[in-house]
Amino acid sequence: MSVMRHRRHRGLWEEDLRASIRALEGYCRGQTPPPPWCESPVFLLSAGWRCGSTLLQRLICSDSRILMWGEPFGDLVPVHRLAQSVAFFRPDDPHARYSIERHEGELSGTWIANLNPGFLRLRLAHRAFFEELFAAGAAERGYERWGCKWTRLTARHAYYLRWLYPKARFVFLVRHPLDAYRSYYGKRWFLMRPSQAVARPEEFFRHWKAVAGSFLQEQKELGALLVRYEDLVADAGLVDRIAGRLDLELDRSVLGTKVGSSRAKQPVRAWWKLLCAWQAGEVCRRLGYEPHGGVRELGPPPE
Repeated sequence: MSVMRHRRHRGLWEEDLRASIRALEGYCRGQTPPPPWCESPVFLLSAGWRCGSTLLQRLICSDSRILMWGEPFGDLVPVHRLAQSVAFFRPDDPHARYSIERHEGELSGTWIANLNPGFLRLRLAHRAFFEELFAAGAAERGYERWGCKWTRLTARHAYYLRWLYPKARFVFLVRHPLDAYRSYYGKRWFLMRPSQAVARPEEFFRHWKAVAGSFLQEQKELGALLVRYEDLVADAGLVDRIAGRLDLELDRSVLGTKVGSSRAKQPVRAWWKLLCAWQAGEVCRRLGYEPHGGVRELGPPPE
């Protein structure tokens, strides 16, 4: 499947995912699941690669109470695949008729060919993946809270994450796509292994637009904090706002410490600017980015 065809297909099922989660929440209304080990994990979603997600991850980890995992199993996209598995439920879903709660008495004389354990069990089973892999991994190392960062997920995946953790805290991170691509140039990472590699600038900008655009669209409903990388490194007050939103104590000196190394960034080429403006210009402008380069100051967070 080409990257463009994948984009169209992915966007369609992600829209279905949002409606599906609402349906699943409706089926479980009145049923109270047991609380997770940590009720408010922190989920950091970045608009693609080279947007500063590792820097923000390190900042969050400066509070010794939290362990934030760093895009675990990245291009195998386990969260994407798990979310896709529940993307097509509807309020009148036929699977509801075959839930174990609808059956009483002996099963041997009943139509049970499609018998399932019910929607609360489905929700708990999905949450168990995160509890065993991430929460337990943090707890056994002495942390009180945990989180994860991702660069391949859109804001619509956050509805799935919120279904599992209603009190989760979300941070959406963006960076000017030209600067991000300058840092990414020469790499060939996968959106989803094995066939969806991102090597060309048009593929990179397309992914950036899909993710950053979803942040703008869903930020308010998800109660997410939208952060620009450019503000993170320039606005001292932003660290306090992040700390307040996440209920953490953060050490801003982390931002001045370089960890790891990277080669010199490529100069911005004229045709990259044209591609960026053509593919992502509208989203850039809404975030305060000039499509051909440059960053404007923003007042209130973008709606």
